[in-house]
This record gives sequence, structure tokens and C-alpha cells, in this order.
Amino acid sequence: QGPHIVDSEPGLVGEYFNFQQGGTFLFQDPTVRVPDVTRVESKLDFPSTGNPWAGLNNNFRDQFASRYTGLITIEEGGSYTFFTSSDDGSALWIGDRKLIENGGFHGMVEVSGKITLESGDYPIRVEFFEGGGGAGLQVRWQGPNIGKQIIPENVLQSPSYGLDTSKPGVFTVRYTATDALGNTGTALRTVEVVFDQSVPSIVLLGEPEVTIEAGEEYADAGGN
Repeated sequence: QGPHIVDSEPGLVGEYFNFQQGGTFLFQDPTVRVPDVTRVESKLDFPSTGNPWAGLNNNFRDQFASRYTGLITIEEGGSYTFFTSSDDGSALWIGDRKLIENGGFHGMVEVSGKITLESGDYPIRVEFFEGGGGAGLQVRWQGPNIGKQIIPENVLQSPSYGLDTSKPGVFTVRYTATDALGNTGTALRTVEVVFDQSVPSIVLLGEPEVTIEAGEEYADAGGN
């Protein structure tokens, strides 16, 4: 088996990237980028403003992109409509299906998409970019016994994953570290679960290659 959920907290993981915008989304950008800020957002409800969103500094007044990932819980199966209202561009996925592409440089514009879902947890991803002027992003939904509203925190979760070392496989893992001053950094590592009859092990691929026994804690050279 691959990664499985070992813990979670309400909300979505928000990653913020400060770079000059060209009107394309992160998923269209061939550059591998590391977020400048990572934090958990309880909900995506940022009305358009000429100031940085709460908790972000002036680097995120203009010319930035963001990505939000996690799980959304569907309690009652049926037809659901999702909405993004954004200034400038936004896009939304449920699972691997892109429901909304609200692209381009513009003021607050709402675009919607419909999908039929059974009860359960589904991956959700939202991407956003801001060129200049006002910046805003609001994500709503509507469904069985749910009036149109901002998607609430109690149906969103940002899970932490573990690896089942009973079977071999190669996985890409994003891990996050926060220092005593509250500075947060993230990194991507490729993890290979290696079958060994003597002891299961995990190999962190890259430079340098590190092998640790299953169950051991790992810290890189930077203390992450």
C-alpha cells in the first residue's frame, strides 16, 4: 500500500509562491517551485482587497500564486456544484477531475462546475494567481441539503500521511518543518520502500542518499 493517513487537522494546506505572474496556473508552470509560505487555511474566503491577505506580508500584495490541498468530506451523496470567485485567476479540482478554470487577469468573477459524488472523502485542490491591483479568492459549494455557501472548515481536512513499509514502492512526499521563530519551509523527497528480508527500510532518494530503518525518525542536514 502507498501513503495512508495517520493524522489530520481541519482546513486545507495553503502554499504561497512569490514570483512574477504571467497569467498561467502553477499546474501549467514547468518550474519546480518551493513555497515561500506554508500554512493551514480554515476556509478559502478572501474578499478582493488591495492589501495583503491576513497573515501575509507585502510580498503577497501583488504578483503571487497559491495552492490549497487536502480532503473534502461528502456526507450525503448527490449532485454538488462548486464555485470559485476570484481576482485574478483560480481553478478547482475534485480528485483528478478539474471542475473549474476561472483564468485570466480580471476583477472578482465567479465560475462554477457540477459533479456527482457519493459519500466519502475526496482530494480537493484549488490554485490561484494574482497579477496586480485587487486580490481575492472565495470558494463555495452547494449540494443536497446545503445552500450555496463558503465551504466550511468542518468538511475540510489537511491530512498527514505515513508509509506502509510492508510492501515495496516509490512515492513522492512533501514534508514541512517549522523552526522556533515560526518560519516554515517545505521540501519534496522521493521515498523508496525497499523489501529486505532482514529488516524493512526506507531509502530517501537524492543527494545524498540516506537509508533508515523503518520506524526510525529522520532529520536532514538542515534539521528538518
